[in-house]
Amino acid sequence: MAFSDFIFHIVFGTMALISCLISVLLGALFSGRIGKSKGHLELYQMHKWSGVITGIVVIITYIYMMLPPIFTGETIILSLHGWIATFSLIVVLVQVILSLAYKKRSKIRLLHLFMGYILLGLLAFQIAFGMFLVST
Repeated sequence: MAFSDFIFHIVFGTMALISCLISVLLGALFSGRIGKSKGHLELYQMHKWSGVITGIVVIITYIYMMLPPIFTGETIILSLHGWIATFSLIVVLVQVILSLAYKKRSKIRLLHLFMGYILLGLLAFQIAFGMFLVST
């Protein structure tokens, strides 16, 4: 496949990384891990919506790249890139489910924090690895 076949996937993957980075930074600001702006409701709302955007973009990116190979018989889903993408999708879904299931955030705060950082790392790796795969 040519590079142009992957452009939508690359653009959306990059959008997912950027929105995830924004969400992680806003979460760190809201919680007071960076800066002195702990507890501002506006930061929480922006963190929440950037997380929602991240989830939506990850899901769209996954569906766009994983459904066509199923119908054509390709095995991209069985590649390392496909497995990491599947794991990233699972992390996003767990984040969403936990956030909806627990209204008292203190119960899931640490798990939510680590999963957000793990997702950020996974997305960064996926973009770098995906660009490597396309260039070879």
